[in-house]
Amino acid sequence: AGVTALVWVATGSDPCPLCLSLSGVVVGHEGNFLREGDTLEAEGANPLTVDHHVSHPPLHDGCECMIAPGG
Repeated sequence: AGVTALVWVATGSDPCPLCLSLSGVVVGHEGNFLREGDTLEAEGANPLTVDHHVSHPPLHDGCECMIAPGG
């Protein structure tokens, strides 16, 4: 309903460094936060290479992130 962009929002009591690194990233409403083969790195976490396009949470087991309208 008129949403043209999405923003990643890290939530939960203690989001991991990977989720925090995506928090605030904005993509088009049909975009991907990560593409197949991308590696996400953040201090304090092992790198994560994704095997599929990531257009919404969860990023990993236990992820409590969400997306919100943005842009």
